[in-house]
Amino acid sequence: MKKYFCRFKQEMMYIIGIIALNSLFTILEFIGINYQLCSISINMINFILIFAYALSKGKKTNTIGYKSGIKSGIKMIFILSTINLITLSGFSFKTIFYYLLIIVITMFGGIVGKNKKNNPK
Repeated sequence: MKKYFCRFKQEMMYIIGIIALNSLFTILEFIGINYQLCSISINMINFILIFAYALSKGKKTNTIGYKSGIKSGIKMIFILSTINLITLSGFSFKTIFYYLLIIVITMFGGIVGKNKKNNPK
């Protein structure tokens, strides 16, 4: 179990960060902050964190950047869909679109991370 957890350690840290920020914005929404402002903020922060995760994975990879991004995206989708199944939220068109957007963002992050990698000349 420890080996399995270590494999997804970085992904879990980003998921915990996403959950914490979503909880904060949900509390702000209950206080009376505008719903659309909170919703847009949550999505933007989620996408920025996912991009940062893929960027860091892309810097560490030795393969092509988009392959690293796809692997990272599939890991994130696996974790998020598992959480989705545990909470019995179900899948909808919006959820599938969100997952496809995650794959596109992680691909872009992997490409940028690979290009930013310091290669010795």
